[in-house]
Amino acid sequence: MEKEFDIMTDCTHNCSTCGGSCGTEKTKDSFFDKLDKIADVYDQVGEDEMMRILTETVAAWEAEIAAEEAIEKAE
Repeated sequence: MEKEFDIMTDCTHNCSTCGGSCGTEKTKDSFFDKLDKIADVYDQVGEDEMMRILTETVAAWEAEIAAEEAIEKAE
């Protein structure tokens, strides 16, 4: 028998995992949010720092995709 989801004890704050809505969902900054944050200080940040930020963002996305694919394979 599958355990019933209990929002009080099982909440991950990622509403897409359970379809519920607890009002405390935590989200990460999107790629565009990150770009927006540095747009005003681009001249101070410089091209090298911009490339580092972009590289880290893409690496994080690739890791998230790989983790999701591993979960799907395990199911």
